[in-house]
Amino acid sequence: MPKWSLSLVVFSLLVLLSSRSYAQGNPQQIFEECREKVRVMQTRSIERMETITAECIRRIEELQAAGQHERARVVAGECIDAIRLTARNAVGNITEVCHRCIRALRELEATELANRLEAICVEARRNVVNKANALIARIRSKF
Repeated sequence: MPKWSLSLVVFSLLVLLSSRSYAQGNPQQIFEECREKVRVMQTRSIERMETITAECIRRIEELQAAGQHERARVVAGECIDAIRLTARNAVGNITEVCHRCIRALRELEATELANRLEAICVEARRNVVNKANALIARIRSKF
């Protein structure tokens, strides 16, 4: 199993294990904790996709230099799949955390904080997807 696949599994497990109930608590504290979780998930997923891309481009260039163009295309496809999977999992994890946090804030009648967090979540998901698309384009530009 490639090391980036294992780190993706570990990351997903950490998200699930770090989740907790926010049914009672300080709305500002809930907002801050949730915002930080979303920031960390976004940052780690983007870093992971960048690492995958850098390693893949290195492998693709090595294969192309050795005249193994068909194998380079296969590697590119695998890399693109890995980036898409990482992005999809990150967006799903961000969505899950955001849903729980926003619901908790609304239950505590902290509508303004819930709305602010919702906007942060939308932006985080958009950032992950945009970065994935840009990195996929970089890989495709090698052909």
